[in-house]
Amino acid sequence: MEKYNSGSSHNLFIVWEGIEGCGKDTQIPLVGRYYFSVKDDKYDRNKRNTVIMTREQTKGIHGKLIKRWFDSGKDITYDPETLLYLFIKDRKDHLATILEKNYFQRFEGEERNVILCGRYYYSGAYQLTQLLDKTMEESPNQNYEELRQKYFDYIFKPQLPFIIPDLTIYPRISGETSLNRLKKNRGHKEMFEKKASFLERVVKNYLFVFDMFRKRGHDIVEIDGEQEIDKVFSDTVKVLEEANIGALDFTKFGRDEPKITREDYEKIWVAEAPFLDEIIESKREEAHIFFRRFE
Repeated sequence: MEKYNSGSSHNLFIVWEGIEGCGKDTQIPLVGRYYFSVKDDKYDRNKRNTVIMTREQTKGIHGKLIKRWFDSGKDITYDPETLLYLFIKDRKDHLATILEKNYFQRFEGEERNVILCGRYYYSGAYQLTQLLDKTMEESPNQNYEELRQKYFDYIFKPQLPFIIPDLTIYPRISGETSLNRLKKNRGHKEMFEKKASFLERVVKNYLFVFDMFRKRGHDIVEIDGEQEIDKVFSDTVKVLEEANIGALDFTKFGRDEPKITREDYEKIWVAEAPFLDEIIESKREEAHIFFRRFE
């Protein structure tokens, strides 16, 4: 897995990963505002940087379909291939509408874009867990580690051409902490948030995924997400400063969302129509054809 974007951009792409409740959506705006307000004369005042906050799944057509599927209450834990396909399609939308244009944008001076993103392809740890759970339940005598390596290749091979983050921050928490925070802050549980045991398996697979990508040169840093927000934030700033991402003077700060065309709106209307089962079935067929290309 080559770092095809290495050296091709002086912009920054920083990702936050982790299970629900680890603080991704809390820390990203805190970090953005912190650097946006930097006023230190020792920094080069000629530098101008733009912060772009974004996340996955997006608000594009495939992201909306994923959300629609989640909100329907339908059990999709035994259809991980189709869900993985939709996440990859949504990620391609994200790359096309936000990530690529901002990451590879050229500036005459020292201005640069800094993309802060909640989740990226490492969250395939969720689909890895689903695939393993499904297969081991159907065929419990299979070699778990061999199967995990097989599914790792299955999930990430189609995503080889995608931009590689300059830095990934992983606030690690337990499945129990995740559920406790979700109950407190949201008052409900989404599909992946129902069982602490499942989330614990996701955490283990996150660590496996990170280990595989570190071997390929990815810069991934784990911090203790069990701490209070202020402590997690201070640890995050320390990681960024150690990575030489501290000397930033931002002139613009905001969110960037996919631009949706009229045609997309029509597709979204279809995705939100009552016949969700028929739409998912068509996506299931698309997924089968898609993954066969990488066998």
